[in-house]
Amino acid sequence: MARVIGTGPTSSQLAQTSATPDSSTTTPATTPAAAQKEKPPPGTPKDQSSPLPATPKEQQEETERNSLEFLRNEAVLVQPQKVEGDFGLAYVHSSQQLGNVRVLSQISTVRFGIIEGLEGFVGLPLTWGQRQLNNIATVTTTELNGIGDIKFGLKYNTINEGPDRPAVVTGITVSAPTGKAPYFDPTKGAGTAQTSDIRDPTVPQIGTGHWIVTGSVTALKSYDPLILFGSIVYSHWLPRKFFGTLVEPGGVWEVNSGIGFSVNDTDTLAGQLFVDYANRWKFTGNPITQTGITPINLKLGYTHILSPSDLINPSVIFGLTRDANDALVMLDWIHRF
Repeated sequence: MARVIGTGPTSSQLAQTSATPDSSTTTPATTPAAAQKEKPPPGTPKDQSSPLPATPKEQQEETERNSLEFLRNEAVLVQPQKVEGDFGLAYVHSSQQLGNVRVLSQISTVRFGIIEGLEGFVGLPLTWGQRQLNNIATVTTTELNGIGDIKFGLKYNTINEGPDRPAVVTGITVSAPTGKAPYFDPTKGAGTAQTSDIRDPTVPQIGTGHWIVTGSVTALKSYDPLILFGSIVYSHWLPRKFFGTLVEPGGVWEVNSGIGFSVNDTDTLAGQLFVDYANRWKFTGNPITQTGITPINLKLGYTHILSPSDLINPSVIFGLTRDANDALVMLDWIHRF
């Protein structure tokens, strides 16, 4: 693959008539009568009801773009002035000391091409969560539902892939605190500053309560049928006061890498390893040791092309350390408008 991101026609282009046929195409000799019948006179409108097939180059570019759909959150794939929708379901389960946590989310993301190599996106999650607390003789269940934190951002294809260099994509994401904050009032309205963790352990978390700014750099290189990739990500959480307590979340560093394998023109398998390091949180300037964690996760995914406009991407994420969630199951449907 000479170039692996930001290439290929859209599905609508593949279904429409090309402007001109391939100049290298040859036709068998015809008699003058047949030629007169087949060739319309100058100025005659083209028959739009008989679209020409995509050229081999267009088909190759489309195949390359399809094989990279599992990296749609990292790579630039949407063509300028085109729109792609991602409608996903995600279920996460986590076993904790106090009890189990279950969260079900429906996440709708729209990606749109701005100019060649520049893509914007916005995502809206709708979340339902359940927390079970194991008491000595009883089990208490608490449920929450609502809008999660909305995310929006940009990705830019900084360097195109070449024979001796990988493609490099830089991105910035902003998460707005539109979901319910996970904090409780430890002073019952008194507004007294606390130096301990005031996150509510009795309810599931559907929002962070903070603005989060994330920067990322991703490099990927194709060795047909393999795709190697890796990313470095940093997320900065903006401090905010809750019930008189200044909450300063620690920044989160993430390094992830993986491999994709294009089985054929319609199927791709992928594996990805995530290693995160979250700095300690501070409450009114007091760092809490237990909030510094290092979750490690393994993601396995499969992408299948249903049609030129529709794809599905089931995946599962396994937590490999105590700091990570037990498992996350996702199913995404991608539609190209």
